[in-house]
Amino acid sequence: MNYLRTCLAISLFAAAVGCHSPTEPSRSYALTGSGAFASADNTATILGFHISLDGQETISATPTLFAAPQGQIHFDFENIGPGHGHHTLELRVTNQTASPTAYRTTSVTVYLSDTTDNPINGKLVATVQLPDQVASLRTGDTMRIGFDI
Repeated sequence: MNYLRTCLAISLFAAAVGCHSPTEPSRSYALTGSGAFASADNTATILGFHISLDGQETISATPTLFAAPQGQIHFDFENIGPGHGHHTLELRVTNQTASPTAYRTTSVTVYLSDTTDNPINGKLVATVQLPDQVASLRTGDTMRIGFDI
């Protein structure tokens, strides 16, 4: 009789705390996004630009150095690994024609995809539209945009 009670107690405890199947794969995620970064008055001042997410390098097709100053940059990024939670997008001006300069972000959208079953084209899990930001940045300064997804 004690054996049955012990088995029942263990079963009820396992159901209460939730069982995780050891054969269930852990989930893999990718955070991707895009937006625009520009001087507040669209004056061509940007000579160098860097993107990171949560302090880590990102995969990006956005150039980081420019032969001629740019007034606006359309950027994109991808970071494999992070999932749900709080994140910080970091946009840094590494070189500019005048310092400090007022910059703004517009139309920054972040996508969270589950890449467990398909690493190339993951399943979209969430989308966040970040509010536009404005900041005065000296050369080397970073605009940080925190968000939860």
